[in-house]
Amino acid sequence: MQTRKNEPFFTHDRSFFSVFLPLTLTVALQNLITHGVNLADNIMLGGYSEAALSGASLANQIQFLLLMLTGGIAEGVVVIGAQYWGRRDTASIKRILRLGLWLSFGVGLIFFLAVSLAPRACLSLFTSDAAVLAEGIRYVRIVCFTYLLFSVTNLLVGALKCVETVRIGLALSVSTLCINVCLNYCLIFGRFGLPRLGSAGAAVATLVSRAVELIILLVYLLHRDQKLRFRLRELLTPDFSFLPDLTRAGGPIFISNGIWGLAMAVQTAILGHLGASAIAANSIATTVFQIVSV
Repeated sequence: MQTRKNEPFFTHDRSFFSVFLPLTLTVALQNLITHGVNLADNIMLGGYSEAALSGASLANQIQFLLLMLTGGIAEGVVVIGAQYWGRRDTASIKRILRLGLWLSFGVGLIFFLAVSLAPRACLSLFTSDAAVLAEGIRYVRIVCFTYLLFSVTNLLVGALKCVETVRIGLALSVSTLCINVCLNYCLIFGRFGLPRLGSAGAAVATLVSRAVELIILLVYLLHRDQKLRFRLRELLTPDFSFLPDLTRAGGPIFISNGIWGLAMAVQTAILGHLGASAIAANSIATTVFQIVSV
């Protein structure tokens, strides 16, 4: 990084840090909680059975690829939207956000259709272990419905960063953590009179927490947010006027994220053919790495 002559490399402007640090710490804490949910899933499913942990881990590689692709779209929206936020042009921000929302939902729909129509074919790419495959199919038949919800939530939470709205993301992560962990405990092991569902119980817990997460976000966006002031009909109407701009700004990020997601999937597929123990160990190690990298 180069600076102009007589331009300080490190700013001492307190007003900058008063905005920068709260935003950064909030986003970091949100990511930490998100990965903490994955760690809790691993611990509980690992306590149920190694095959359940391994099957859910393989299915979550599909979720990770979806996360990377929708995150790439959201980052492209932020790159463009932040420029308009500098001059408080919220009308243009809403248009680019609506475009990103529909593109992200389209990606989520493709994933949903692929997994719901051919769950065995999708998971067979990662393992040939019959027990792991059976648990993975039980898990993914339910969790695939979260792809539609997650593609919307992930885009909106990511894109709202361009207008300096980050606390809602933290609130959503906390709610997801509480709901997911409690339901996991009840449905995986059959506590408090509920059925013992194993990996399917973990999938139901994830689906419920994702649904609640999206409801909270939409209520905030439509009724509490004072920056963009969205109306429901605006969210339901796509606007493709910014597609060339989003393609230029977000296309490279989308491709880069997609390559990284595919690389992680290939790594998991290689380990997946070594057996359930290798899959389970990789799942735990990857989650710990993600928490450290926050």
